[in-house]
Amino acid sequence: MAPFSWMVWSFPNRYVEESYRWRTFDLHDWSRNEYEWKADPPGLWNDRVQRPSDTVRKGTGDCDDYALVAASCSVSKGRRGVGLAVMGHYNWGVPVPTHMIAYDRHETYSSGRIRHESPDEFVERDRRYDWVWTRRVR
Repeated sequence: MAPFSWMVWSFPNRYVEESYRWRTFDLHDWSRNEYEWKADPPGLWNDRVQRPSDTVRKGTGDCDDYALVAASCSVSKGRRGVGLAVMGHYNWGVPVPTHMIAYDRHETYSSGRIRHESPDEFVERDRRYDWVWTRRVR
């Protein structure tokens, strides 16, 4: 995760879209049948964030792109507790962020996978991550 993703986490309301389109969008179906995770090119400055509508149109994106689609759906549908979470591991005691998800009061949304769990439960289950920071969108 590079500085551009930090902008999403720092200012989520600039990136999360609230509209009728997302209220009627079937995230579960799109996640199962159309979305394909695709990493941005390697390199610190190559992590580019797509607008949620561009991610859906292309059908591909990385973790922060998917998180923005999921957060846009949750916000537009009036779900409670919508936010973004950054997680990662420690390297010599320093937190290294490696993944972003969206969440709401009932589910987490991670690169095409939707689970009934909190961000803390996500990190507890997935041993690739040592920590999680959450930030509410609305």
